[in-house]
Amino acid sequence: MNKNTLTIIGETLTRIGETIDQHRADRAASAGEAAPQKPGRVRAFLRWLTPNGGTLLLIALLVLTQNVWAWRTQAPAAPGASATTVNYQGRLADSDGNPLDGVYGMTFALYDAPTGGNPIWTESHTAVTVSDGLFSVGLGSQTPGGIPTSVWDGDRYLEITVGGETLSPRELIRSVPIAGMALTVPDGSITTDKIDIDANLDLQGHSLTNIGSLQLPVQLNSDRPWEITYRGSGALTQTGIRTIVDYKDFVFWNQDDSEILSIRAMNGGGYLDMKGHPIKNIGAIVEANIQTEEEANGLTISRFSRGDLLCWDNGRLEKCSENASILVIAVADENGKPIVLGAEPVKVVGPVHPGDLLVSSDVPGYAIAWSQIGEGTPPVGVVIAKALETFDGGQGMIKAMIFGR
Repeated sequence: MNKNTLTIIGETLTRIGETIDQHRADRAASAGEAAPQKPGRVRAFLRWLTPNGGTLLLIALLVLTQNVWAWRTQAPAAPGASATTVNYQGRLADSDGNPLDGVYGMTFALYDAPTGGNPIWTESHTAVTVSDGLFSVGLGSQTPGGIPTSVWDGDRYLEITVGGETLSPRELIRSVPIAGMALTVPDGSITTDKIDIDANLDLQGHSLTNIGSLQLPVQLNSDRPWEITYRGSGALTQTGIRTIVDYKDFVFWNQDDSEILSIRAMNGGGYLDMKGHPIKNIGAIVEANIQTEEEANGLTISRFSRGDLLCWDNGRLEKCSENASILVIAVADENGKPIVLGAEPVKVVGPVHPGDLLVSSDVPGYAIAWSQIGEGTPPVGVVIAKALETFDGGQGMIKAMIFGR
């Protein structure tokens, strides 16, 4: 409000007072009374007010209480993890900058331009408490579901109206609140075209599952002095190595770049090359080529139990059932799979002593010491193992060193 506005208000009030005095004088004349010689009290009072600009300013401010100013005291915060609301804090003052107190009605609107443009979202707060000029509101708290995430498609300009008076200029709000959309990613919206990892992927100790295939080239690094490399190309899948080239080598290296061992996978086969190093702590060796395809692909061979003595019979494995069979070739492990080498449990008919050579017996699946059924040196091909423990009589199980022949 400028000085000219105050002068016009003062002159208007003075004329009102003069009109009232004239009316009273006319009434007095008609009643036979002398007209007053001095200006009326109302006119005198209003004339006294006219030159006093400070007093007029006070009256004008009391009449025009909507003439206020507001500005932001804190940057709008991005919405929380569970709602699309934006915290807004501001300061409300009169035209002289004096902070206001009280309860005010405010309307907040978001536009797509600093001036003009289109209102994209509006919300009214009918009772905003202002204390020493400061106030705080949650934009979106009066809107069911909060501010629609579509509103934040680009920068927005906030316009505030206090008690019917629109304040200017509008305030720029960057599109930071779009982070609120993270909880509502539409199904199928993240495709392989949108995933581009150009740094390390940290799984925080969790497993990587259902990955389909891991496309080579691949190199596994660790703090240990080895790494895995390869030659050629291909894919490492959940079920093994899918061969699509002539061969590929997986090589374990020492820190001095010397090879420890390598695994060569080829079309139709492969092998482990220990580079002259020993094989240690390998446990039992199970032979795959004496199993049927179904048995080899399965986890167990249900018709056998641990320690059963196995013979080759008509193209498949069966429990041995004759003394000193030349067809004895393996001992079943805990899954019924055929062990051809290793120190493992074997079912026996006693008595048996350490060092006894074990051959098949006429009890299906049981071995017996050669000394119990024969003399001298056993025939070639009938011994399956050497006893490592003592067993006195009956049927039981001992540890024996199996060496298939």
